[in-house]
Amino acid sequence: MTMPCLLPVLRSLASACLLAGAGLALAGSTTPPPAPAVPAAAPAGQAQSWGVDDSAAQPAATAACTAGLKPFKARYASAGFGMELTVERTLVHNADGSWTASANASQLFFTVNESTHFRLDGTQIRPLAYRYQQTAGGKKNRDWHYDYTKNTVSNLNPQQAWTLPLQANAQDRYSYQLQMGLDLHCGGSSLREVVYGIPDKNNYDEYRFTVRGHETLDTALGRIDTIKLERVRPDNKRQDIIWLAPQWNYQMVLLRHIEQDETTDTKILSLELDGKAIRH
Repeated sequence: MTMPCLLPVLRSLASACLLAGAGLALAGSTTPPPAPAVPAAAPAGQAQSWGVDDSAAQPAATAACTAGLKPFKARYASAGFGMELTVERTLVHNADGSWTASANASQLFFTVNESTHFRLDGTQIRPLAYRYQQTAGGKKNRDWHYDYTKNTVSNLNPQQAWTLPLQANAQDRYSYQLQMGLDLHCGGSSLREVVYGIPDKNNYDEYRFTVRGHETLDTALGRIDTIKLERVRPDNKRQDIIWLAPQWNYQMVLLRHIEQDETTDTKILSLELDGKAIRH
């Protein structure tokens, strides 16, 4: 396999809250909610605040939400572009109260390592540092640091250094995946959309996901009810669909990435949640 073919697979694993189970099959039908209204962009010069579209959500439920994170260790299998590989993701609660999440994948001479270090303020994740490294990555490698005293976020990679003002509720390319689970838990059944601002280079990229409904999946760990979300993009060149399991603390069980008529499915193989193994 050539390097160009390998890159999309590895990037899809690390970029959208990867993964789900061997021999997974879809069961049941999806009942999509009405299409959400798109919030207006912030006026020029005004900071954007990111988060959930809670125009239809239940305010009392959101205000009283006690959602929390649980440490986990998960393994996933990914197949696409004529290749298969295994990915491991972990979330650790550190002694100082902070959290560290990491994802690692490798294939032959090529490796991808991604991590985020953050604090949890109620139900809001506050990123502290984010790192992404791939073999011979060069400018693609990222070393982001969030400074809440100066209200800035910076990339310390000397090959592509930048600094941006820190906008309210900004995430990184990994932490937003964990924030999504918290938002879905707190938003209730009326939640239609979640939006995250991810800093990069000279601006913020918008990661917008629409809730498409509920599906029951047959996975390597048994049948599980899931929430299906799809990323909204300005074009149709790429498509990302993810399935999260509320019963497993909104763990990703399936990621489907479609690009250039090629489908990459990443499926959960094993899961240890809060020190307890999930078994079939």
